[in-house]
Amino acid sequence: MLDATLRPGLLLLLIVVTALSPACARRAVASGSLGRSGGDEKGTSPGPGGLLPRRDYRVSLRWIADPPPDQATAMPTRGPGNYGRKLTLAGKERYYELHVPASYVPAKPTPLVVVLHGGGGFATLMRHITGLDEVSEREGFLVLYAAGTHTDHTDRLLFWNTGHPTKDPRQAKVDDVAYFRAVLDDVARFFSVDPKRIHATGISNGGQMCYRLATELSDRIASIAPVAGQAAAEEFGAKPARPVPVMHFHGLHDEFAPYQGGVLGGGSSRGSKSVFEPYPFKPVPEVIRSWAALNGCAAEPVERRFGKGVRREYPGGEAGGDVVLWTLEDGGHTWPGGQVTRAEKRSGTGEVSKAVSASKAMWRFFSTHPLRP
Repeated sequence: MLDATLRPGLLLLLIVVTALSPACARRAVASGSLGRSGGDEKGTSPGPGGLLPRRDYRVSLRWIADPPPDQATAMPTRGPGNYGRKLTLAGKERYYELHVPASYVPAKPTPLVVVLHGGGGFATLMRHITGLDEVSEREGFLVLYAAGTHTDHTDRLLFWNTGHPTKDPRQAKVDDVAYFRAVLDDVARFFSVDPKRIHATGISNGGQMCYRLATELSDRIASIAPVAGQAAAEEFGAKPARPVPVMHFHGLHDEFAPYQGGVLGGGSSRGSKSVFEPYPFKPVPEVIRSWAALNGCAAEPVERRFGKGVRREYPGGEAGGDVVLWTLEDGGHTWPGGQVTRAEKRSGTGEVSKAVSASKAMWRFFSTHPLRP
């Protein structure tokens, strides 16, 4: 869940990850390679296999192969479990993972929550951080763990192209909006997805990417719930085609995406190691007000306190485009109510707020904000 604003202390996690031998990395990816016979294969999720001593965040997956031509349009019949899927976009291999709850019925359209890792992270780690698999089992929705890119790796140190300036021009050419459009089309080939109930969440660099999806993929994404990564409504140079409901979570002690704004990227006071060029980003309250204004919400929020958390809701948005900000007074650059690795905590990501479970709260929000015309 690492943010793009990496400081020297944050390199601890990166050193551990990159210290793994390239051969091990290749084996991790190869274990999930698609078979050529048309049948699915069992394997391990991509990602480094030794993030911490005796702790491996990867999971067993059933990798979905392309169906034979005569079955390409058949009704989805796969049942509950954990799946992986690879696809090639613009000549680059990409992948995603999917958790299907025990209550899933193939013929029944089912809500889908798309989860975006932070900058420098990888898909499977988000299962550990968010606990969304468990919420999925209780509430009956699909969870898709998306995977970004890196110019030299396919299973680690992955980032999202949020549209902000990068130091590596190759990274700037990655079309992640096209990736998500392709992924949503692809997963619907194999599972019954309710097209009106597709939602997105992510942390840090992944949270910022959620805002880009709200702007450029509003025809597919019903609502978003970014965590610890802000982007104002006007940052992307265009407006969403429809009001997109937003629930944002942010800790007051976040030093990588400061609540009060600052310079993100190479010029950050948190260190000069970043894939992004320095650029200013706005305070969280200002960002939220920009989305509330865009959606036509009430000018003043309705405020409620939950221990060390404050929930501010801007109701009355057009077409249900409500906007909510959770301010966590005890939170850092972390997932509220979730987990954090020891390496990340040593790097200064801060404390995990217990004022609210972001995963539970966002699902309640998602479940009442379907895609509307």
